Amino acid sequence: MQLTKLNVIEAATSLGVSKSWLDKTRVYGGGPEYHKFGRRVLYDVNDLQNWATRNKRRHTSEPAPHAPVVAFAKAASDPESKK
Repeated sequence: MQLTKLNVIEAATSLGVSKSWLDKTRVYGGGPEYHKFGRRVLYDVNDLQNWATRNKRRHTSEPAPHAPVVAFAKAASDPESKK
């Protein structure tokens, strides 16, 4: 039997990102799709591979397909940005 689901720590290790980053992308968006079973979060190996492929870039000025909502939420709540 082949393991097809990874917990958050295993998924983070697989992608080369931190657990914290994956946690934040579940809140703000922009990360890979996941399954939620009660309090348990699992990532499908195929979803991780597909997400990594979709986010492949050739240069730094190339736009991301899924811009995270974080930048918009911060700008809207930052009183300094309204001056």
